[in-house]
Amino acid sequence: MCRFWRTGVTSWERWVTIAAAVVVLLGAAQTAQAVVAVTADPVTGMNSGNATLFTADPYVEPVTAFAARGLAGDRRLRQTFKNPTTFNVGEIIISFDVTSAPETGMAIRFYEVNDVVAGSWAAAGEPFKQIVVTDPLPTSNMYLSFALTGSDVFALPARGTAGDSLGYGIEISTAFSNTTDGNTGLFNRVNAPETDLYPDGRAYRESGGAESLFRDHGVSLIASTEVPCDPGDVNCMGGVTLDDLAIIAAHFRQNGPRDDGDLSGNGFIDFDDFDEWKQNYTGPPPGAGALSFLSVPEPASAVLLVGGVVGLAALGRRRRAASDAVN
Repeated sequence: MCRFWRTGVTSWERWVTIAAAVVVLLGAAQTAQAVVAVTADPVTGMNSGNATLFTADPYVEPVTAFAARGLAGDRRLRQTFKNPTTFNVGEIIISFDVTSAPETGMAIRFYEVNDVVAGSWAAAGEPFKQIVVTDPLPTSNMYLSFALTGSDVFALPARGTAGDSLGYGIEISTAFSNTTDGNTGLFNRVNAPETDLYPDGRAYRESGGAESLFRDHGVSLIASTEVPCDPGDVNCMGGVTLDDLAIIAAHFRQNGPRDDGDLSGNGFIDFDDFDEWKQNYTGPPPGAGALSFLSVPEPASAVLLVGGVVGLAALGRRRRAASDAVN
């Protein structure tokens, strides 16, 4: 019987083995799969009483759907909002019509913003959460629901009070914002020329400028009772370990969910996921330069580099053996 780990294997040797496994998977074929469960026209709707946070429901009187804007190519539509209470997000519902099931999926990104009523879109840094669906979207007439479970659930801390302008921004686009993406569908909007239909927030056009007439795309966030995983903890077992790195290595350069190692939430396991794991890993380092292969762009170069790392590991073992013999 062949065993993957042998008795007495060092942390350095284990690290090198995982590194080698990653290199083998560098050229692996990508497989498309949805990061979350997407359903069309959920019964809960938008402001149905169970929404923890919502902007506007364009289908409920006295508000009615007034206009629509298509989502296509690199067009990104955005809204800002304040969140008065910390909660774990378990479902995202948006007002969206999909008249047919196109090949293009959808991406939903969450940012921190420092001014929720700014005249132009200005996110504070990179998105802290991304939900990316690469599969075709289901046909819908009013809403799309993105249900999050397990490791996809994320915490949304309270941000923004009556005395400041802090809050969040949500950005929605096609899955990878390619200029060649077709029209995924249409956002239904409401006509609110005087004010937005939710406090302390506004909608922004794809140009980044604030909406003037058609203000709100319906967005609803529903809380989950599940507890989010720690940052960097792929398997949600508590703590960030080499087991989490092994999961990332096993699915490297493939599309997949958080359970497969997608820590960044972009639907793809890549170097960004390794970086988040590394930033949260607190165990003892296996040796200098052990993560240097992550910066190699080409598989062939990575093979050569990891070969060198394996050689250094062998040299280190010989040096330790010689030192033990002297002592």
